[in-house]
Amino acid sequence: MATPEPDRFVEQYHQALDAFFRGDPGPAQALYSHEDDASLANPFGPVAVGWAEVSETMERAAANYRDIALALAPGTSELQRGTAKAGASSCPSATTR
Repeated sequence: MATPEPDRFVEQYHQALDAFFRGDPGPAQALYSHEDDASLANPFGPVAVGWAEVSETMERAAANYRDIALALAPGTSELQRGTAKAGASSCPSATTR
């Protein structure tokens, strides 16, 4: 028996949210409308309207969740994020920025 379309979408959305909360907004972005009337309300800022704002907001929100998962403070640099993710926080060059 084939999976009904709504059930398949819900499964895709659950998988997309798993990726989102690990810092990857791509799968969730693929499921959203890319039109000018798209909108997104989220706890990290004002309502985003239009695909450009929605996409940017999703990227920023996913990065916040990634940082939370890595136990990093907001505003952590990309170098510090990569170092924490790689588990190399004791590396002297990682703490100079």
